[in-house]
Amino acid sequence: MEKLILLLNQIKLDENLFNFFNAGKLDKIVGNKDKTSYHFFITLKNTLPLDIYIKFFECLKNNFKNYKVSVSFKVENKNIEYIKDYYNYLLNQNLKEYPLLETFITDDLDINNNVITIKVANKAEEMKFKSIEVKLIDLLNSVGYEDININILIDEEKSKEIRKEIEEAKVVEVPTEKKEIIEIMGSFIPKITHEISGIFAEEDNVSIEAYVFGIDLFESSKSNFKIFTLKITDFNDSM
Repeated sequence: MEKLILLLNQIKLDENLFNFFNAGKLDKIVGNKDKTSYHFFITLKNTLPLDIYIKFFECLKNNFKNYKVSVSFKVENKNIEYIKDYYNYLLNQNLKEYPLLETFITDDLDINNNVITIKVANKAEEMKFKSIEVKLIDLLNSVGYEDININILIDEEKSKEIRKEIEEAKVVEVPTEKKEIIEIMGSFIPKITHEISGIFAEEDNVSIEAYVFGIDLFESSKSNFKIFTLKITDFNDSM
């Protein structure tokens, strides 16, 4: 406990927060060969609330600002309720790079037997969430949830709804006179590169020909940010 208190004082953490580290101990500090990064291993009695973790880690980084620092907590009494806070925090941290992740932010996270179940409507949403899956597991492991797993589940009910919408959207094609292609925006697409069924991961320079059978609008309550999700089909597959 004495070494941990010394560390908390060294990084100038507010003394009013020391009680969250009661009965804890600083197990070890491991540095790399070049002495440019250090990893702190700490044992705690209870899981840190998210706001305390953020304050502690900011103080740690500020005190060792000339080094790359990281921390791992081993926790005796894990508070499962805090997982939701860390989950939403990680998603918010990655919104700039992956703005569509905002659709996964929730107050009702499905956690059972150390498994977080994320329900998605289709393969496209599954790919979207997989972009941060490793980061999420790493964060949860580092704050003491070392046995946590993530199960991404395609919701059959949502899939049925989408298939129903596709069927209702099908129309009989009426032959029309071939007209010269005019680009209204962007540039001319010379060829179709993929069918929807052939898209398994994020790729650049993908072009598909598809029918838009639905549009979902997500509006952020924290900003003016809006996400339009297009539901598309080539009548063989959808996303």
